[in-house]
Amino acid sequence: TSEFHSTDTTRQTNSIREEYTFPEPTDKPYKAIIMIMFNGGCDSYNLLAPHTCTKGRDLYSQYVDLRESIALTRNQTNPIAASDQICETFGIHKGLPVLKDLYDDGDMLFLANTGVLSSPVTKNNYKADTKVKLFSHNSMIEEARRIDPLKRARVTGVLGRMSDVLIGHGHNVNSFAIDGYSAALAGVPGVSSVPMFVVSSKGVTPFYVSELIRKTISKLH
Repeated sequence: TSEFHSTDTTRQTNSIREEYTFPEPTDKPYKAIIMIMFNGGCDSYNLLAPHTCTKGRDLYSQYVDLRESIALTRNQTNPIAASDQICETFGIHKGLPVLKDLYDDGDMLFLANTGVLSSPVTKNNYKADTKVKLFSHNSMIEEARRIDPLKRARVTGVLGRMSDVLIGHGHNVNSFAIDGYSAALAGVPGVSSVPMFVVSSKGVTPFYVSELIRKTISKLH
């Protein structure tokens, strides 16, 4: 249709191109949310395991019974204290000492037993009552990026929706993805004004402009 027609016809206006201006800084403190996606998967029960549980069920014994030969021994973990949990101590795999340091300093927390179930299910009814494919690796990656098991905000991502809310509260927000587009950063279509920048895992690529092109650019309006 005619409204989608375009040409490469240009004309000079002899007016100066407007200088780009950055958004005015707000009085809001700077904060960053970093989402690291382990596309290969993470055996969470060999990352964080029960250690000492004396308040009720002995979850460590149950853990060993179920995991058998692949269960972590207490000596293979660095213990961390927990409150308001059935275990007073949990263990982090010794191969990740930085996580214990972050936890002990109050800079990290664990969200255990989380997922994308839309309703409580059992082994007998999960196939009929679950809206997502619980045992599909690529489906669970997509669900983790969107966090929308009830499909109430289709085509949006969890970080994109957060960005939309922050903008509504007066924050300046930018989003960056490493090595490719991420659905997690998608905001509400037609509403979100957050730009998404995709950068290489090797850092920002320098923009090379030859001297000839520089002279040509200087003549453009």
